[in-house]
This record gives sequence, structure tokens and C-alpha cells, in this order.
Amino acid sequence: MRAATVCALAASLALAACGGSRGSDAAEDDSDHQVFAADGRAYTMALDLGAGRYSLGGDGVSDLRELVPDGEGGWIVGAGPERLRSAEGLVVGVHQVGDTLLPYVAAQTFLASTTGAAGRYNLMIRRVAADGSDASTHPATATLSGNTLQICENDYEVVYTSACASGSLRSYTVSVADSVFTATPTVAGTPPIRFRIARAGQTELLLSVGESTLGDGRLQWLVALKEEFAGFFPGRFVGPGVLGGDADWLAITMDADAGTYTALGGAFEDQAVLTSLNGQQPPSMFHGELNTQHPGSPVWVLQNYPLLIVGGAPLVPEGVTNLSGLLQIALP
Repeated sequence: MRAATVCALAASLALAACGGSRGSDAAEDDSDHQVFAADGRAYTMALDLGAGRYSLGGDGVSDLRELVPDGEGGWIVGAGPERLRSAEGLVVGVHQVGDTLLPYVAAQTFLASTTGAAGRYNLMIRRVAADGSDASTHPATATLSGNTLQICENDYEVVYTSACASGSLRSYTVSVADSVFTATPTVAGTPPIRFRIARAGQTELLLSVGESTLGDGRLQWLVALKEEFAGFFPGRFVGPGVLGGDADWLAITMDADAGTYTALGGAFEDQAVLTSLNGQQPPSMFHGELNTQHPGSPVWVLQNYPLLIVGGAPLVPEGVTNLSGLLQIALP
């Protein structure tokens, strides 16, 4: 794990130093960020860090917020629990809509085609009822190649799509218009997926909200990180987390020497040793069992710099707290 981590970090830094790019067909809006919220809904953010404010609109929401620096590279929003943090073209934060605190990830620069985006992806999916109840999280993998998207979602194991059991593999045909991609299932009976491909630093990620792909009437938040490096990126990451109906602001430490994930927040403090469960598990997607506040509860940790995502495992051993629905999103 240590050697893989060093190689991953070195590769990333070398690419950044050289000004590397992964495609030239990005469509960028100078003012607006597209917001993908954990409630499975889309919003638009007009962010002006220089003026210390942002507005958030969409789905019946029209809010204006004032910002002040938090002294740690992020921003405090107003006088409540809202915060945000930005890095490498992404914004993560928590925004209050009524009585609900919504974690989100937002991006500004999107690809207009799949050029440069082909490859393997690691996914975290969060499904939730329209009223915010019944949240569950599900790790998965995907492969994007040309106009074909394949997703392997199996709550019992996480493997590459090439090793996916036939009953867990879904295939889609992809089309694009105005930088919005539509993945239409090749087998009828499940809803399509609409997503965007964002550029973050030197990598790409897939962002999607909308109708659950299970066709179960819920809404779905899906983020897919490109699988490019074997190992994880060490350091401190900060961002929002949600468990049940409560949102928190967390500091997450990835320790390369100990191979651990540690999260510290006002309501969530826990740690896990990160492992691989099988030879077909992606090397930047880790499984861990928490050992402090929620002993034995399994989580999945996904990384591709700069974004880190943690989700509760959907299945747990008997007698262990089920943290499915737990979602944490963090930036350095």
C-alpha cells in the first residue's frame, strides 16, 4: 500500500507540474456551478468568493448567502451550520433548505463529449425518498467506452465490470446534447441516467442526480471517480457529511503509513483500517470497518485527487449498526 500510494501521488504531481490536460472540449460557464445535492436534486450556484457570497436556485429554492473565511481554507456561510470548500474546480458544502441540511458537490467545467473520459470509474450511489427518508448508499463500478456505459452494482461485492456477475451488470447506450449525457438502458425496464462529466484538476468525474435507476420511486445521487492510480492520496480532507437527517462538517485524515481513514466532526468521530476484499476490487476503492463510535460498521472509501467520498455499506453483519445512507464528501 505504501509503495502504491507514493507512485500515485508522484504521478499526479508530475502531471500537474507539466500542465497536463485530458481533452480540450470542455464547456465552461464563467459564473454558474452545477450543484448535485445528496437529496438527488439539481441546483445552480452563482459563486463569488471575492465578494463573499453565493446564490443557490432550483427545485423551488432561491437563496442568497454571505460567506466569511473559516481560517482553514474554507468558508462559513452565514451564522448557521452551512459551510463550503473549493479546490481544483470543485466545490463541496452543506446548504440548508427549510429544516433540511443538504451536502453537495458542485462543478463548473464540463466535457461536451466523452473524448478523454473513457476508462474505469468507481461509484458511490445514494438513494433517498423524495421527503429525505429511507436513504441508502451503494458502492459500484463503471466502465465508459465510446457510447457505451456499463455499471456493476452488487451489494455483496465490489468488482470491476469485467468481473461482474450477469445479474448485477447494467449496460447503457450514451448520447450527449449540450454537455448533458443520457445513458439509455439496453434492456427495457429501468430508467435512463442523465449525467455530466466534470473536469477537476487533472481528472474527470461523472456527476448525476435524478430518478433512481432501480425504478423504485426514490431519487438518486451518483458520483463516479475515474480509476487512474493504484493507492490512495494521503493527507487531510475537509467537507460535509450526512447520516440520517443530520449533516456535519468533517476533517478526514488519510494516513498512508497506517493505511487508515479517520473522520472527526461534531457528531461523527470514527476510524477504519482500509483493505481490499478481493483481487478484482479497484485499487483506489477501499473497504473498512469502523472501530470507535460505530464498531464493526463497514464503510467504503473512494478517492481520486482532489475528491474523497465515503459511504456506508448497504449490508452489515448481524449485531452491527447499519450505516447505509452515510455520505461524506471532502476536498483537501
